[in-house]
Amino acid sequence: MKIPVIIMACIGLVGLASAQVITVTPETRQTIKGWGVFGGYHRTSDWGPNFGLVARPGVPGSSTKTNILDALWNELGVTMGRVDLAPTYYDPAAPDTVNKDKIGDLVAHLQAARDRGVPQYKITVWSPPASMKSPARVEGHYWRLVGDGTNRVNFFNGIASDPRYERVTTSLRPDKESDFVSYYAKAVKYLTTQGLDAPVVVSLQNEPRWDPFYDACTYSAAQYHRVAIALRAAFDAEGLTGVKMIAAEHNDYGDGKWGNPIFYKGWSALRLQGGLPNALAAAFDGIAVHSYDLTKGAAWEKGLTGEPGQPSDKDLYLNEYTSSLTRLSRDFPDWEFWATEHSIDYNSGLDEMGLTMRAICQFNREIATIPHHYWFWWQGYNSGDPNGHLQALLLGDNDNLIRTKLFHVFSRLWNAVPPGSVVRKVTSDSPAFVSQDGAFEVDTVAFEKADGHVVLLVCNAGTSAQSVNLAGLTSPMATVHLSTPTLDMVAQESLNVTAGIAGFTMPPASIAIFECGISGVDEITGFTVPARVSSGSGTATVTLETRTAGADRSFWVEIYGNNSLKGSVKAGIVSNSQEIQIPYSGLLEGPVSYWVSLGRVASDISFDTATASSAISLYQGWAQPYFMNLPGGVGHPLAAFDADYDGDGLANGVEYALGTAPNLATDGPAITVGVFTFPVVHPFPADLSVFIEGSDLINGWLTIASRVPGLVWDGPVTEVTEGDQRRINLLLSNEPSHFYRLRTVQP
Repeated sequence: MKIPVIIMACIGLVGLASAQVITVTPETRQTIKGWGVFGGYHRTSDWGPNFGLVARPGVPGSSTKTNILDALWNELGVTMGRVDLAPTYYDPAAPDTVNKDKIGDLVAHLQAARDRGVPQYKITVWSPPASMKSPARVEGHYWRLVGDGTNRVNFFNGIASDPRYERVTTSLRPDKESDFVSYYAKAVKYLTTQGLDAPVVVSLQNEPRWDPFYDACTYSAAQYHRVAIALRAAFDAEGLTGVKMIAAEHNDYGDGKWGNPIFYKGWSALRLQGGLPNALAAAFDGIAVHSYDLTKGAAWEKGLTGEPGQPSDKDLYLNEYTSSLTRLSRDFPDWEFWATEHSIDYNSGLDEMGLTMRAICQFNREIATIPHHYWFWWQGYNSGDPNGHLQALLLGDNDNLIRTKLFHVFSRLWNAVPPGSVVRKVTSDSPAFVSQDGAFEVDTVAFEKADGHVVLLVCNAGTSAQSVNLAGLTSPMATVHLSTPTLDMVAQESLNVTAGIAGFTMPPASIAIFECGISGVDEITGFTVPARVSSGSGTATVTLETRTAGADRSFWVEIYGNNSLKGSVKAGIVSNSQEIQIPYSGLLEGPVSYWVSLGRVASDISFDTATASSAISLYQGWAQPYFMNLPGGVGHPLAAFDADYDGDGLANGVEYALGTAPNLATDGPAITVGVFTFPVVHPFPADLSVFIEGSDLINGWLTIASRVPGLVWDGPVTEVTEGDQRRINLLLSNEPSHFYRLRTVQP
């Protein structure tokens, strides 16, 4: 591979500490079974057009928000959606069925997800129908004049101390328990008549100990146990025996003051009878929790009594919860553990990178150190600025959609780690990278995919760069994607791995994802192309040989001529050796190149992995007029991609990108008025990758922006047309000492 480089630098160097070691150990933990999200509200018929993502008849202003739906269900990489069985889906006039108009909102949203490759979903109830509750309101609590029934008054400061008012908590009426479980089961059965799969799992009640001002319902321990057993029976009676049930979706792990939250204190409710589960345990297939209270950070640092040395609340939460899962694994080995709702305190004063770092470090804790099989982020889309814990992954509107930094990290990771992957234990020899069990926030998590290759995520939450050696990698090369305060999962140069080890410099406040087993060196073992193809239109036949085959893998194979794409085809890897037909058109006489890129079917994310040419390369075709007088023409050493024929400091390959003559001295990229700037030829060469890299360390280059064949610039650059060229501009860093370089790569 030829790699010419130009360096533009400010004066100044800083030192770097010796490398620390992060090791992906052979120890395996739980199997990941799914990633999920509550995509967005689906209450258009109840709340209006701003509370739904799909157009609904009879709701003026409602529309199908295609860009949002595509981002949620195609791009994000989730395998399951979480939805609400709303109280308005119940029809009191026809209790044996559902309100088909209202539940149509839910059906439309589930169909939109299914059509984008996510047919699996989980149902949670926020509130039973109002007519089944006491008092008959859907809120978890409301304020009223003393004794004034269901007439709610608006909250105001001082209402709690005003004797004229009282706060009322709502709950399911005991005499309506049978009606409620019947409605729930019939509603789910109805969904299966609308071209939808049955849900994978259902939950009786969202956060059953919590009585907020929005849709909610509180349960006592006795009522929760009673209704859960009845709900299982109702589902079985409707033929929904394959639908799992999980308990109890409390809004915390539990602590020393309140006891185990899973079944409201004590294990007597789950006692085994003759070695078999009792009726309550038999109703469930696993447990689920939310972990919001642990997001408050310092608020949980104090001890229960405030005395020095007292364990903190968060330590007790973690210890109680993890010990509970250990016992559940022993008593009920088939149970699954679900983390079905998580976000962070958006009002914490952190900037977006700080919020992203906290969220990912807490995600790492819940996967690397706690054996969750399923993990869900709370909210996928919110049209307004999120408040409190309601941080969404997508903001803005359908035409101006904002992907948060957290969205980019989850998308990269979840697309790289499909269900069936196994969590691998990670260790670190440095306090800069927290990896141990019991930690509040964890900096590392690793997964082993079904093909045996590793995906490793590492956070550097500190304020200084960290040089690390990554051990336990599983392929000769590993790709790198990096997020910093200014980058969002931008591809870096792949790492060369020797004896399972590769070095990398983590910038301050950065998150990196390292993926093994997806490079061309590792996956593509053979690529044969025709010696010649006809100009104009036709079909080129190539033979692709790969190390692995599988339905979750696919290749894009592309044919280029005259510096532009002429044809492409997406091919699943059905065997280790297969012929692929590439239809093309508009191909003129001259050199032809073929490119292969590997990605996952669900995401269409691709990586440049291999190239071959049926004639002379595109670079050689460009170079021929300039070097025709040299002995051997383009075969002469001075005509090579990484040579500098005219001695102007610009390698021939760089001049190829800039569109300048390699036999005539030319000015190169420049730093002017705070901008790193250079022109590139248009159309851009189809066999060339360009990287803009920056560093405050001579040995620590990071990709700021890049452009690979067939794609646009990836990174914070602007592009301005100048005649037959386009000028690329990058604002310089505010740091007093910084280096920049332009690097071109030809496979």
